[in-house]
Amino acid sequence: MVVYGHAIGVMPVVEKWIFSFHMPLFFLVSGFLIKPEYLEHGFKPFFIKTTKALIPPYIIFAVAFYLFWLFVGRHIGQDAELSTDLISPFLAILYGTGSHSSMQLYPIVLWFFPCLYMTHLMTYFIVRKKLYVTFAVSVVLLTIGFLIPKNVALPFEFEEALVAQFFVVLGFVANREKVVEYVGRHQPYIWGALLVVFGSLVGLWNGRVDMRSSNYGNFGYFLCSSVLVTFGLALLFYKLPRCKLAELLSKNTILIFPMHFFVYSCFEFLYIHILNNFAIRENIMVAFLSSILNCLILLAVSPLFRKYIPWTYGIKETVKGKL
Repeated sequence: MVVYGHAIGVMPVVEKWIFSFHMPLFFLVSGFLIKPEYLEHGFKPFFIKTTKALIPPYIIFAVAFYLFWLFVGRHIGQDAELSTDLISPFLAILYGTGSHSSMQLYPIVLWFFPCLYMTHLMTYFIVRKKLYVTFAVSVVLLTIGFLIPKNVALPFEFEEALVAQFFVVLGFVANREKVVEYVGRHQPYIWGALLVVFGSLVGLWNGRVDMRSSNYGNFGYFLCSSVLVTFGLALLFYKLPRCKLAELLSKNTILIFPMHFFVYSCFEFLYIHILNNFAIRENIMVAFLSSILNCLILLAVSPLFRKYIPWTYGIKETVKGKL
């Protein structure tokens, strides 16, 4: 949905529906996958583990794309018409922002890495409290995130992380308390479908959501829609058999997320110089098929990244503790 939502020819109503919940879903799943034992050995081991998992791929992709922009990207397409100075995109890497008006990450999707990083570090302290304290603290931070003006860009996407931590905490608690497992034993498909339908209607009723730029529309509608659709999807998929393609996609999310914009740029090059029809990218069917092809291409090249640039998947430690 992230890849498809970034295609040019997506119908506005479909794009609005996807953006109403797809990033909250990402953060909630991330929290769902945090193992409770990671929080039992002090902050330092958790900090090191989180840093090794997210900072190396962020730096690698950010620097690689900056060099691409510096020597190629800024000379073609819409970037050729802009007067961006050479240092601002590099400063954005150090500042870790996709929202600042004078310096932005290239491509903009890299905002997710610093945001998720800050979110996980906050989650460590939030979920170690009693359940009611955990939710109280999380809601307070969420409210602060909502109240920060849109034109404010804090280091490492901290303003978005204040909102995103709510979904990470929600996912972590849902896993720890076996919420999905419990509901999944009682008509999961019916409840899942109802939650997705009702949450989707609320999301379409709301304004256009974009977490990266702190556009949430109505805060109540945003929370209601994203939480309902996310848990609805969890219930719909809860009892489905394992799928190798889904597992392959999940294992390569950290590659697909930043690289799919580059693949779309390659498609646009073909539209212009091979097909001589740049407007074809606005076709609904082309948008859908190109998003699928985009993912398949990145899955096909993922073994090369794992072999030659393994740090794009974070730094893993072996059983012996060596890199």
